[in-house]
Formats: sequence, structure tokens, C-alpha cells
Amino acid sequence: MNKVLEQAAATTSLSALGASRAMPLVGAWLRLLRPWQWLKNAFVLAPLVFSGRMSDGAAVVDSVLAFVLFSLLASGIYAWNDVADSAQDRAHPAKRHRPVAAGAVSARSAVVGGGLLVGTALAGGWALASAYGAMLIGYLLLNVLYTFQLKSLVILDVFSIAAFFILRLLAGCAAIGVRPSVWLLLCGGLLALYLGFAKRRHELLLLQQDSRHHRAVLEH
Repeated sequence: MNKVLEQAAATTSLSALGASRAMPLVGAWLRLLRPWQWLKNAFVLAPLVFSGRMSDGAAVVDSVLAFVLFSLLASGIYAWNDVADSAQDRAHPAKRHRPVAAGAVSARSAVVGGGLLVGTALAGGWALASAYGAMLIGYLLLNVLYTFQLKSLVILDVFSIAAFFILRLLAGCAAIGVRPSVWLLLCGGLLALYLGFAKRRHELLLLQQDSRHHRAVLEH
């Protein structure tokens, strides 16, 4: 009887130890995938609202599904970007705590996990609508170009950020089959430019003399 109780206690202790180790890992993955950043993808829902099709059940379902798929794609790209930017992130007072930069998630795991999310999003997007799938591919390609080239070019880096938001609007239009409004794209793009320049100014004020070590364009 005592042996049974000892074995049960040992099993419980191992389970508790495994759970305690798993929790920090789950938290690290949540920080890596940044679900709170999905708020940006609300731009995908904007065409549904401004097209007046919120009473159309099929359009609502397609729009919500488009939002979910775009969010999966964005999280996968966040994981990849954290791997690419890990060296620069270590020079940032806040970003140095990101999972890859801090060593909480390995670069290999981040690349594989990001690939699964990106692949799922692209497959689902193409199944939803070929035009929507094309927008997801465009968003992915622009992110790759931004990561390895555009983010190092002054002014163009902020215009790239604005382009990301415009692609969200275009993707939302493609998902429900409506023609994008010029005013919707213009207002969305100008709002994104404002947010982009405000972000760069915040980085300059926060990092001051060390800003160029974090982001090359801040030197100019």
C-alpha cells in the first residue's frame, strides 16, 4: 500500500513539475505570436462595415474567417521576424525580452511554428477566395521585402507600414467580393502613415543615442 502511495505521489510531483515547466513555454509562445496585435487586422473587417453588408450572413462569416486567417498569417510572420531581428532586439530595452532574443524559444522552433501558421493561412485563404489568397501572398512577400530591404530605407520603411494596412483593407474587400472604395483606401493609408511616423518618433525619444543600433533608419 505504501509503495502504491509513493508511486502516486511521485507521479503527481512529476506532473506538477511538467506543468510548471510548460507554463513559461506557453507564455513565451504567446509573446512570440502576439495575439494582442491582431487588433490591427480589424482593418480586414472594415469593408464589411462600410459596404453595408453587415446584414448579409454569408458576408459576415467570410469576413470573420478572413480576419482569423489574416491573424494566423501575421502571427507566423511575427515569429519569423523575431528570428531575423533577434540581434537588433537585444539592443532594445523592451524588445530584448522577446522570446527569441531572450532565448525562451529557439530560432528553429520559431521558424517551424511560423511556417505552420503561414501555410495554414495561405491554404485557407486560397480556399476562401482566390483573390483573398493572392492578397495574403502579397502581404507575405511585402513582409519579406520589408524585413530584408525596405526597413533600412528612410521614409520608405514607413510607407511600407502603410502598405500593410492598405493590403488588409484590400484583403477584406476580396474576401466578401466588394469593390474597394478610394476613400476607404485613402483614409486607411493616411491613418497608417500617421501611426508609422508616430512609432518612429517614439523610438527616437525612447532610445535617443542608441536608436541607430536598434534601427538603422533612425540614424537619419
